[in-house]
Amino acid sequence: MRHAILSTTLSLVLGSGLALADDAEQTKAPPQPTSMDVFFDTDSSDPKDENESHLQDLANWAKCKSTHIIKLEGHADPRGSVEHNAELAENRAQAITEKLVELGAPRDRIVVTVYGELGAKQATLDKDRRVSAVPEKQPAITASR
Repeated sequence: MRHAILSTTLSLVLGSGLALADDAEQTKAPPQPTSMDVFFDTDSSDPKDENESHLQDLANWAKCKSTHIIKLEGHADPRGSVEHNAELAENRAQAITEKLVELGAPRDRIVVTVYGELGAKQATLDKDRRVSAVPEKQPAITASR
């Protein structure tokens, strides 16, 4: 009788979408996302909405993987001054940082690098207005003697 009650309770809990805390499947990290690019309109640091689900996947992954970091690489197209493009690329990377933190990613494991217009090509302006998010294993810290 006790087994039947436990089985029924378990079915109700699992059937309702709730999970048991000690369920081994619940502690598994989601698969590592591949690197992704978040695109922006000209002279804007507001990310396009089409990337929302990818950013959520990246944040979920980061919450579970304490040995990994997310590298955010800010870019801009070559229009505008070098200084303006560097600032715009940094603002874009910071916008993605804030979005990932809002979605639950640990801020201390997000690393930002700003490239501005370095490597930008006039023929690919829309692809140059981006932040590349690259999940990777955190470098090991070694003690020096």
